[in-house]
Amino acid sequence: MNASQGYGHYEPWWFEKALDDIDLKVVTMNWNFPVYLSIMYIGIVVAGKKCMETRNRYDLRRPMLAWSILLAVFSIIGTTRMLIMLQHLYTEGGIRRIVCDTGLYHRPITRFWCAAFLYSKFFEYVDTLFIIFRKQNLIFLHWYHHLTVALFCWSCYDGKNAGGAVFMSFNCFIHAMMYTYYAIRAAGVKLPRFVSIVITGSQIIQMVVGCLTMYGLVIWRSESSCRTTDHHLLSGVIMYASYLVLFIHFFYNSYVKKRANSSPQKEEIHSKEVTFANEIDQNTTIRRRK
Repeated sequence: MNASQGYGHYEPWWFEKALDDIDLKVVTMNWNFPVYLSIMYIGIVVAGKKCMETRNRYDLRRPMLAWSILLAVFSIIGTTRMLIMLQHLYTEGGIRRIVCDTGLYHRPITRFWCAAFLYSKFFEYVDTLFIIFRKQNLIFLHWYHHLTVALFCWSCYDGKNAGGAVFMSFNCFIHAMMYTYYAIRAAGVKLPRFVSIVITGSQIIQMVVGCLTMYGLVIWRSESSCRTTDHHLLSGVIMYASYLVLFIHFFYNSYVKKRANSSPQKEEIHSKEVTFANEIDQNTTIRRRK
């Protein structure tokens, strides 16, 4: 399959043609955008937490609901379109074809979603603002994950490196579940504890798949069809390995250790991603008492 070809009989939707006449390489060659935005993000993390120390927490349930629905819909649609790509790549050459593919940056359908996925990683910085303004516990895993994945995606897109088909597809799928969960919680619905456990467990699986993908790139990097660089491999290995360790550590502290030390009646402890919505029920109770 050439880069100019699509995916079988599937045609791009009208909005997926919006970027056809734009040279996205020119956009990603400018590193000022991700660097400046990421510096601002770090500044907000530090200054925001300090500023909120002397202020009351904000009730942001409605904005959180709208934001979560927006990203949930985006992720669900993105997942369905990525599955089309995965199906065709696997039929062509199995796992190796999926791992080494770089045509997704140019082909119809995925050309749009690659760019949309790239910029969505920076829009997701807003998740951290909700945590800061609601005076929740902003853990290292949260802001480290947001910061590094955004910069890594920018680097991958700039170099049109292999591995993107796996990274994008799995991330869209996880976020489809995650932001749907956020939306339900923001609507005031309390879900069973096992739902948050499944989400965190799925994130751990995502990191395992990411590590295996980087291993595949190391093995197949000698092939001309498996484009990568030393910088891409090193940053990818460090990023996914660190995510894997941090998510396993958080899963243990949140679900294994806490359960052993707490009674069943105590409030459930949610994962890093679930922290985004875990005080909604408390806010509802406070308002009712008033």
